[in-house]
Amino acid sequence: MTAGTVTRDGLEAMINGYLENSALYQLVLTLKNSPTPGIQQEETLTGDAAVTTTSLWGSHIWGGRLHHVPQDFAFPNSCSQIAWQYWMCGDRQKWYPPLRNLSRDDMPSTNMRNRLSDLRNLMQLVEKRAEEQRKWIANPSIEQANEMFEVGKDVLDISDVSEKGRKRRGLQMKWTSMVTRVRNKRTKKYLYNTNFGWPTETGDDEVVTASRVELRPIVVMDTFGIDTPSGYQHPWRRIVDY
Repeated sequence: MTAGTVTRDGLEAMINGYLENSALYQLVLTLKNSPTPGIQQEETLTGDAAVTTTSLWGSHIWGGRLHHVPQDFAFPNSCSQIAWQYWMCGDRQKWYPPLRNLSRDDMPSTNMRNRLSDLRNLMQLVEKRAEEQRKWIANPSIEQANEMFEVGKDVLDISDVSEKGRKRRGLQMKWTSMVTRVRNKRTKKYLYNTNFGWPTETGDDEVVTASRVELRPIVVMDTFGIDTPSGYQHPWRRIVDY
């Protein structure tokens, strides 16, 4: 193709180049490769037989890319069991897939990505227990999801009575509050297992990445208001950043 001359082959190549980089082209490929538009097939093992199941899901275009959920997606403001139902079964009415299939790229903001991480960490505790009890079903119905939750819920702190004897909501507590409770429980266990947070022999600061707990020496005041050097033995300040 000489300068100033437009041929059919050259024009098609240019158009195809634009299409391949567009979200519309990705959507066409997705629908083309699906047995039925909007249907996702998954093969799971139940006993000795392979079972193929289908689930409805939607494709949403925003930010120039395909996503499993719309840009205004919101996590369920519910208790842990309802959150588990969404985690395993999704929302057929809104065409949301099981939330366990979502990735960070499906989230429109950093805050939403953090929420997804929180939900994943909590739900994976129940998943692990269900697997240990050989009750795991990869693509369950709502009833089967509830049965799995009954098996795995003991890993959550769902008692109606706190350690101090106070009444609390237990299973009715929102899953976001349960995330905080589980973190606090892990933090207390870590501090107990590390000699109640006293300095190590090296005297270095200790940082626990998993629960984001930092133990740092502080300067305390004696009875006369004089600073006591942090090298002396004294309680350490506990900084918990969730």
